[in-house]
Amino acid sequence: MDNQEELLGAELRAAIDALPTFSVPMPIRNPSPTSAVGNVFRAAAMLAGSALLIVLALAVGQTIGERRSALASPPPADKTYGLIIQNGGPTVVREEDPTAPLAQLYQEPDHRGLSELGVTHATSPDGTRVAYWIWGPSPPGLGSLALTRLALYDATAGTIRDLLSLSNEAGGGVVWSTDGTGLLISVLSRGGSADAGAQLAQLRTIDLATGTVTSVGPTFGAQPATGGPLRASPRPTAAPGGQIALKPLLWDRAADRIVAAVAAPNPNYVSSIMVIDHGAGSATTLLAEEKFLTSTLTISPDGKSLAGARTRDFALVVWPIADYAKRDEIVPATGERILSLWWRPKTDQLYFLHDNALATTDPAALWSHLEVWRPGVGSAQVVDAKAGPALLFRFDGSAYLMVRPGSTAQLAYDVVDANSGRLLGQITNVRIAGTLLVPRTARPIAVATPRVSLAPAATGISREQAIALVRSGSDIGRVDRVEAKLMSFDEYVQLAGRVQTHTGDPQAPAVVGFGITGDPANRYVWVVAVSGEVWPSGRTPVYFGGPPPVPNPTPYPPYRWAMFLVDAVPGQLMTIGDAGIAESWPAVFDGLPDHPASVSVPASPSPLASPLQVRILGPEALSAVLRLTTEVHRVDRIEVKLVTRGEFERAQPSGAASFDESAPVWVVAVAGEISPQFARGATFTSASFLVDANNGSIIGVTARAERWPAYFDALPNHGTQR
Repeated sequence: MDNQEELLGAELRAAIDALPTFSVPMPIRNPSPTSAVGNVFRAAAMLAGSALLIVLALAVGQTIGERRSALASPPPADKTYGLIIQNGGPTVVREEDPTAPLAQLYQEPDHRGLSELGVTHATSPDGTRVAYWIWGPSPPGLGSLALTRLALYDATAGTIRDLLSLSNEAGGGVVWSTDGTGLLISVLSRGGSADAGAQLAQLRTIDLATGTVTSVGPTFGAQPATGGPLRASPRPTAAPGGQIALKPLLWDRAADRIVAAVAAPNPNYVSSIMVIDHGAGSATTLLAEEKFLTSTLTISPDGKSLAGARTRDFALVVWPIADYAKRDEIVPATGERILSLWWRPKTDQLYFLHDNALATTDPAALWSHLEVWRPGVGSAQVVDAKAGPALLFRFDGSAYLMVRPGSTAQLAYDVVDANSGRLLGQITNVRIAGTLLVPRTARPIAVATPRVSLAPAATGISREQAIALVRSGSDIGRVDRVEAKLMSFDEYVQLAGRVQTHTGDPQAPAVVGFGITGDPANRYVWVVAVSGEVWPSGRTPVYFGGPPPVPNPTPYPPYRWAMFLVDAVPGQLMTIGDAGIAESWPAVFDGLPDHPASVSVPASPSPLASPLQVRILGPEALSAVLRLTTEVHRVDRIEVKLVTRGEFERAQPSGAASFDESAPVWVVAVAGEISPQFARGATFTSASFLVDANNGSIIGVTARAERWPAYFDALPNHGTQR
């Protein structure tokens, strides 16, 4: 019961308790006419009061019953609400305990994004199974990562089943058949085109009982000549560089109907709706002038209507499938927009976000409403006048999970009863990708793609010491939260991206790039993440070469988070990897590896080769190479050795006609992004610079398309860089 029901019930109980106790008179002797009339009158009054109370009870009971009938049926006794959260890859948890994983659907692949990749999935009609695409290496021409495997998680059975693997294609979308026995998917390919990106798209069905995969409908193309509804009149002009997206929307297996949205030549905007009845295209709705955001296009729970956000006026439009002329729409006022919408499961209610972001940039004047609309029945009603930026529904539509306004990378959600608007609870410190039903007694199952065990990493300081080192700095103020992870510098760059050096102004762009000596794969760092107050460039401006232009320079504003890199073996601060002004550090930190720590044992120093007398020291040779900013664009690793010219030529012949065998030279090896002048714009991943050890001039360069100059490690060393 909600609060209103409880109040009605309490009033009813109070009224019952207040009734007088009475009985109909049963005379044992002849009563007087006066007393008999009085008794009958009193009895009639009491019975009338009872009748009124009974009517009231029936009315109250009917009201409560009507309210209950509007609520979605609770999950079966052996099931509970579950979530798919992003935690180093999509992970299934119970809503009441999101910290206890039940299954990991797949491991997040290595990439340089700041947050985890999106989860392309669909929950079955009964809520207990999830079909999902898995990221993998992309086919040629479709980017670095693509959706290449399709799998099925069964929460009841506690199993993960591989359904499909693509080699020369990439997955697009997936929906369940209305009877829960099959899947409708879209696949994309380059199709041999010279243009990059997806050029062809196709729909396929998968029968889950047999595993049979069947292609349906035409092949859709990004260009007019390649097929699909784009052949229809009026024929669109060719779009060089165009790409395609194909969004499956419906597979009504009983009615043998398939519905999909085609987005081309811009995959972000739906250009047509295709309806396939009984295996043949029966209707095509061209949206040449009425494009819709691909991400918003959705089909109603009864499979009869489409809804989407129209691009030209940010309107919400609903129309019967294949009959756009009968559309119903909400057109926002100038400066307002509708960009996000959701059908409430098992109902005809359409929820959407409505804001005035185009009318003002003043934060105090901005507003965002969550509204609900029953198309064709009435006008939209405001549900929440201070809505968050996104929501998703429980599988059965009984509640929605609204991202709380002001949430950052680690989101907070309000769980709201969709019937009464009551706040049921809150879920914090997660990013939710989907919902389902899970058994109350389910045990964790094995991860579909097991995470490789991390090897121990050498460190001279503990986690606690790394955190203490960072907190002791003068550029740290209030600390709300702090954590540390141990990894190689190479792992940090691969997952979190290149080091970004920030100035005192949080609005100014960062300087990207940071080189280190030694192999980045074997240079271990503690990455210490701090939320609170951080000044990555100091608290106040520092002026070199003279006094500041004003007596008391304005202090820099604080950043809200930063990731410090601490050199693990010597236990020294290396640099700040990144910083920002959001409330908490980015989700990328949570996806970083954390190696078990092992004690660092200093290696026995190898004896140097016979020393050479030189005028230029190692750091000067390094500096000469690093100043070549037009040639050395990025440095991932850099090292230097002192050798004779003869030793270098025997290890890496330069082709020089003549040279002094005994002349000392510094060999500076660089890995990263190098474009030597002689290469005329070509870029290489490693290079060696030969620096005259007596006058500091660069006398030779060799470049290779390899990660590191293989010969360099075998060179002798007649000196050090210190």
